[in-house]
Amino acid sequence: MPSARASRVRSYVAGLGVVPPDYARFCGLHARHRLTWRLTYEPEQVVPYRAHHRAEEGLVLAASTLDDLAFALEEFTAPIHAHSGEEPVARFTIQPAREVDR
Repeated sequence: MPSARASRVRSYVAGLGVVPPDYARFCGLHARHRLTWRLTYEPEQVVPYRAHHRAEEGLVLAASTLDDLAFALEEFTAPIHAHSGEEPVARFTIQPAREVDR
Protein backbone atom coordinates (compact mmCIF):
# COMPACT_ATOMS: atom_id res chain seq x y z
CA MET A 1 0.00 0.00 0.00
CA PRO A 2 1.48 3.42 -0.95
CA SER A 3 2.23 5.88 1.79
CA ALA A 4 0.13 9.02 2.32
CA ARG A 5 3.10 11.13 1.24
CA ALA A 6 3.48 9.24 -2.04
CA SER A 7 -0.20 9.65 -2.91
CA ARG A 8 -0.07 13.34 -2.00
CA VAL A 9 2.91 13.92 -4.31
CA ARG A 10 1.29 11.97 -7.13
CA SER A 11 -1.82 14.18 -7.06
CA TYR A 12 0.27 17.32 -7.65
CA VAL A 13 2.38 15.90 -10.47
CA ALA A 14 -0.34 14.02 -12.33
CA GLY A 15 -0.25 16.52 -15.21
CA LEU A 16 3.54 16.68 -15.35
CA GLY A 17 4.35 13.04 -15.98
CA VAL A 18 7.89 13.53 -14.63
CA VAL A 19 8.80 15.40 -11.47
CA PRO A 20 11.36 18.15 -12.14
CA PRO A 21 14.46 18.45 -9.96
CA ASP A 22 13.87 20.87 -7.08
CA TYR A 23 10.12 20.34 -7.34
CA ALA A 24 9.33 22.73 -4.48
CA ARG A 25 11.03 25.65 -6.28
CA PHE A 26 9.30 24.68 -9.53
CA CYS A 27 5.92 24.82 -7.75
CA GLY A 28 6.76 28.16 -6.16
CA LEU A 29 7.70 29.62 -9.54
CA HIS A 30 4.51 28.27 -11.03
CA ALA A 31 2.45 29.76 -8.18
CA ARG A 32 3.95 33.23 -8.78
CA HIS A 33 3.28 33.19 -12.53
CA ARG A 34 0.26 30.90 -12.85
CA LEU A 35 -2.14 33.59 -14.03
CA THR A 36 -0.03 34.30 -17.12
CA TRP A 37 2.09 31.20 -17.69
CA ARG A 38 1.69 27.41 -17.55
CA LEU A 39 5.00 25.73 -16.61
CA THR A 40 6.12 22.32 -17.83
CA TYR A 41 9.18 20.14 -17.46
CA GLU A 42 10.29 17.86 -20.32
CA PRO A 43 13.56 16.14 -19.30
CA GLU A 44 14.23 14.65 -22.76
CA GLN A 45 14.54 18.15 -24.28
CA VAL A 46 17.74 20.24 -24.46
CA VAL A 47 15.84 23.02 -22.69
CA PRO A 48 13.55 21.07 -20.36
CA TYR A 49 11.91 23.96 -18.48
CA ARG A 50 9.14 25.64 -20.44
CA ALA A 51 6.60 28.38 -19.79
CA HIS A 52 3.58 28.51 -22.10
CA HIS A 53 1.73 31.82 -22.20
CA ARG A 54 -1.93 31.34 -21.34
CA ALA A 55 -3.32 34.08 -23.62
CA GLU A 56 -0.82 34.18 -26.49
CA GLU A 57 -1.04 30.74 -28.08
CA GLY A 58 2.34 29.58 -29.33
CA LEU A 59 4.34 31.92 -27.07
CA VAL A 60 6.77 29.71 -25.15
CA LEU A 61 9.82 30.54 -23.05
CA ALA A 62 12.33 27.70 -22.67
CA ALA A 63 15.36 27.37 -20.43
CA SER A 64 17.94 24.78 -19.49
CA THR A 65 17.78 25.55 -15.75
CA LEU A 66 15.07 26.60 -13.35
CA ASP A 67 17.09 29.72 -12.47
CA ASP A 68 17.17 30.75 -16.13
CA LEU A 69 13.43 30.20 -16.48
CA ALA A 70 12.78 32.24 -13.32
CA PHE A 71 14.90 35.09 -14.72
CA ALA A 72 13.12 34.96 -18.09
CA LEU A 73 9.68 35.05 -16.46
CA GLU A 74 10.64 38.06 -14.35
CA GLU A 75 12.16 40.01 -17.25
CA PHE A 76 9.97 39.09 -20.22
CA THR A 77 6.89 41.14 -21.04
CA ALA A 78 4.47 39.51 -23.45
CA PRO A 79 3.24 41.68 -26.31
CA ILE A 80 -0.13 43.38 -25.95
CA HIS A 81 -2.37 42.99 -28.98
CA ALA A 82 -5.53 44.93 -29.72
CA HIS A 83 -8.40 42.62 -30.61
CA SER A 84 -9.87 44.75 -33.39
CA GLY A 85 -6.63 45.81 -35.07
CA GLU A 86 -6.79 49.22 -33.40
CA GLU A 87 -4.15 50.68 -31.13
CA PRO A 88 -4.41 49.53 -27.50
CA VAL A 89 -6.38 51.92 -25.31
CA ALA A 90 -4.74 53.26 -22.15
CA ARG A 91 -6.43 52.17 -18.95
CA PHE A 92 -6.09 55.63 -17.45
CA THR A 93 -5.54 59.16 -18.64
CA ILE A 94 -3.37 61.86 -17.14
CA GLN A 95 -5.22 65.10 -16.53
CA PRO A 96 -3.36 68.41 -16.59
CA ALA A 97 -2.79 69.98 -13.19
CA ARG A 98 -5.44 72.50 -12.11
CA GLU A 99 -4.81 75.63 -10.16
CA VAL A 100 -6.48 75.78 -6.80
CA ASP A 101 -8.05 79.04 -5.55
CA ARG A 102 -6.69 80.04 -2.18
